[in-house]
Amino acid sequence: MSGKKFVEALSRLGYPGASELDGDSFDWIFEFDPVLPFLDWFCEGVQANNRLDPKDIEEFIALEQSDEGILEGEQLDEALQCFTKNEEEMTEDQLRQEIEQLENDLQKYQLRRDLLMQQRKSLSEHKTDMGNRLSKLQHLESAAKAQCMLQLDKSSVANAKMNAALNNVVLGASELNKLYQESKPELDDVMSEANTPIFFSQIGLEDFFKMEEKFTTELTAFTKKRFFEGIAEMAGAGEGSRYPKNEALRVNALVEEKTTKITCDFTEMKIQQLKEKPYPMDSTGLSNHLKDAQITLAVLRQHLMALGEDEIPSLIKDSAKLQVACILRGNYDLKIARQNYFMDNQEQIIEQLLIQKARYEFLTMGFELESRAHRNTCRLLKAVKTLLQDAARLQKERMRMLKDPLLSSNLNERSTLDSRDKFFSRLHQLLDEGECTNQPQLFITYQQLVSNSEKLNNHLAFLRSSSSTANNSQEDRIRMLEKSLVSCEASLYSGSNTLSSKPRLSPEPVIDLILQLDGMLKRLESSMLDIVKDVEQKKKSLRRDTLLLTERELFVYFFNDPDRLRRVINDVSNRLESHLVK
Repeated sequence: MSGKKFVEALSRLGYPGASELDGDSFDWIFEFDPVLPFLDWFCEGVQANNRLDPKDIEEFIALEQSDEGILEGEQLDEALQCFTKNEEEMTEDQLRQEIEQLENDLQKYQLRRDLLMQQRKSLSEHKTDMGNRLSKLQHLESAAKAQCMLQLDKSSVANAKMNAALNNVVLGASELNKLYQESKPELDDVMSEANTPIFFSQIGLEDFFKMEEKFTTELTAFTKKRFFEGIAEMAGAGEGSRYPKNEALRVNALVEEKTTKITCDFTEMKIQQLKEKPYPMDSTGLSNHLKDAQITLAVLRQHLMALGEDEIPSLIKDSAKLQVACILRGNYDLKIARQNYFMDNQEQIIEQLLIQKARYEFLTMGFELESRAHRNTCRLLKAVKTLLQDAARLQKERMRMLKDPLLSSNLNERSTLDSRDKFFSRLHQLLDEGECTNQPQLFITYQQLVSNSEKLNNHLAFLRSSSSTANNSQEDRIRMLEKSLVSCEASLYSGSNTLSSKPRLSPEPVIDLILQLDGMLKRLESSMLDIVKDVEQKKKSLRRDTLLLTERELFVYFFNDPDRLRRVINDVSNRLESHLVK
């Protein structure tokens, strides 16, 4: 019994749209045992003449509403007896049709009985087989239950560990989220003093850069002042006030001082002489006195000339040597003082620059360490996200697999296939495709699937054995053919082997033709080798001689591209003319 019978009964009763219904969609109705007898009676016993027309229903309703009443009890029996009497007056054709209909009904009922008997037999066999299997599977069931309990314990322990790990991950993620949320201040709290930055990258660097810029400006000004501006004033500008700029000026000053002092002394001496011994009043005395003075002046001049020519130059030379030594020593002292000055200032500037560089590198190192920590945190979070996504995907796949009706707990509780189980239905169609049964099956059992699979397995084993037998027979036939071939050769040659080889069985013209072809192949091979050698020699000559290569190209242009040949010749002629002009 199946949904197709139900659809056929509906179409037989004239149900509108019965041709559009699918019988497989009504198989679930026949799975309930309480309604199965009613469905059997409905599908097999109800005919078109049992259906009430709308007109009859209207007449019955009108009869109920009228005051005439409805026949019941004895009145109804009497009316039926009258109706049977009227039926006895049926004609032969009507009786013949009724007999044919009754015969058809009898055949249907007999077929129905055979199906039920077959179903009962198969069910009894299935029950016996299942009882045997259950008796064999009791110890396996107990072992499976123990294994299941062990796996459940392991699963509960793993589940507890997983829950603890997930709780730790959730707590860590919440704390990390809280930390990063606190590190993002609101707009109203940006200027508040209580809003202390959490990360190093949140500290404002405007003040730091302003201070560094100010420090750089001051250091630049200090460097300019120490190394470029006022070096003369800071490194020995007052030496000109403490020492004469030139030794000649010093000597001139000393000479002027001595001259002035001597003049003063001489004037005082003359005044004293005039006071003690005044000049004579007569001209003779004055002339004598003038002569004495001239003689004294001449002597002094001679003495001065001697000093200027002999003693003073030697003294000046000796003094110049001593003066050069003093100048060199003073220059060296000045250079050493300036070098010490520059080194001290340079050390100060280098120290300040190193401090500034240390501040910048410390700031950069702090940012780099914090950025590395952020990257590690991001990498760990991505890894956790990936692991959780994989675990969720695997969990979804397992849940989808567990929802499969094949893995449900009530799979073995039913002996028939579920009409909604498309897998087993198609498997049964595949296994039962080769069998042709005239009797329709009411339902499909798991035992039928097992029996069909066993038949298929047996057929496969039979085919394998047949294949091995065919292979063995083929090998036997091959061996027999080889033996026949050997015997045929022995019969053909009949012991007429020559010393070199067996006698030739081919005709003489064929052998001559084969020899000619062999000679032609050898000559062709030698000619091809000669052509290859010739081509290689020509390539070598072309690589060695560029003029020959050009000649070859022009030769090709002459046959294939005359226009290009003209252009090349014109170009060569123009170049030659320009060369001659030069």
